[in-house]
Amino acid sequence: LDALAMNADFPTWKNELPGFPHQLVNEPLRLTVEFHLEHIRRDSADGRLQPSNLWLLLRGLLLGAMQGYASVCLLLSAKRPKPLMLQAGIINRSMFETLVNGSALLEDPGRVDLLNKESFKHLALRYRDNQKQYGDVDKWKDFLAVFRKNLESSAGLFGIATSLIDNPDAIVAEWPTPGRLIFGSKKGKVAPWVSGNRQEVLGRLYRRHYPHQSALAHQRIAAVSAAVLVDAPEFQWNPGHGESNLVVDAALFLLCIVSELHYAAGYENEPRLAETWTYLREINDDVQELWDLRYGALVS
Repeated sequence: LDALAMNADFPTWKNELPGFPHQLVNEPLRLTVEFHLEHIRRDSADGRLQPSNLWLLLRGLLLGAMQGYASVCLLLSAKRPKPLMLQAGIINRSMFETLVNGSALLEDPGRVDLLNKESFKHLALRYRDNQKQYGDVDKWKDFLAVFRKNLESSAGLFGIATSLIDNPDAIVAEWPTPGRLIFGSKKGKVAPWVSGNRQEVLGRLYRRHYPHQSALAHQRIAAVSAAVLVDAPEFQWNPGHGESNLVVDAALFLLCIVSELHYAAGYENEPRLAETWTYLREINDDVQELWDLRYGALVS
């Protein structure tokens, strides 16, 4: 790959690009996420946010997104010997999926049941495989007994028949991929699960980011390219630009998620949320477009 790259007659684009003021963005973003995590926890517990099972799940998605953003920052930290851009890009894919899943749930809270059933099915399949392979092994028996007890408790919580623990294939539950959630499927005659300018925003983000992110996650040529650029930074047109783009993407996905929850929860203006949008809008044209299309109305 190195030899091919050195011998190929590829054009280059080198430019003095603006820096990304990460610390300026990071603090208000962290604080507004913490604000919403605490308020959603409190308001779902006292019944202000209903249905509570939806909001507990949405809070979990926000918590995971915050951890994803923190992970991207750690992977790209200047304190690392080399920035792990491939791995950061894969995490960004997960954060985008968090945004899409949360949006689909907000449009129809009844979809929580499908996620619960799908989760239960996956756990029951794992239990069945472990039981089949290790059921007669003494040191596994306590673990398998606890595993089954947890499945029985989950079945009661989700309203699923306990008989399905031993027959998980009978559970018909599959959460759609991001593409189907956003665009639907003409072939499968499935309508999109999101609508209005929310669908337009997610569609733009999908086309702009998801194909490349998926190529990273599935270890296609894009993944090899990212790994080579990290190992041989002299091939980069603008050193540091790739890392900045990844952090901006992670911050944007997290900001979209918390903005959707802010609006759905009916919270009043939260200054740090608007402040973070202002910083990102000043350095990224894509962010300004999303603000104009949807998020300016949700946050202002």
